[in-house]
Amino acid sequence: MSRTTSTGGSIRILAGCLVRFFLRLCMSIVSRRNLMKWLDDDDSVPLSNLPRLIVETRKDIEKVGLRSTIRVRLGDGNVLAVIQHTTDEEKGKARRVLDRVVRRAIRLEGTCTGEHGVGSAKRSYLVDELGEDTVRLMRTIKKAVDPKGLFDPGKLYPDSRS
Repeated sequence: MSRTTSTGGSIRILAGCLVRFFLRLCMSIVSRRNLMKWLDDDDSVPLSNLPRLIVETRKDIEKVGLRSTIRVRLGDGNVLAVIQHTTDEEKGKARRVLDRVVRRAIRLEGTCTGEHGVGSAKRSYLVDELGEDTVRLMRTIKKAVDPKGLFDPGKLYPDSRS
């Protein structure tokens, strides 16, 4: 796909971009036809703990025998694990692996969120990561700023409107 030319590495970069675009397009088409599904997770850890998170996550995924990809951003310690599944049993295995990944990231002084935020998928990890006092403070601030519970009602704190 690449050759050495007077333009140097630009041909290789362009070829790589086209390949990635084509693969993403194919995955999108396949997933829309329900032929392939996946679960993903987005966590972040200090760079000093990044190798451990990657290695242990890979081992967890290999144990359950599912296809996966682990994407890493070395600049900020962000790890995105994507696990494919086709059956409900595989989906359950993928969820259990991703739960271990999140808990591991927190133990490694990281966060359960990379760039995608908390949302309803990660709210159950907030107390583990931040502690009950901090979550209680967050709830208090939310009530002060949004007393009527109009901003994303029930999303972060499902037991009340705010």
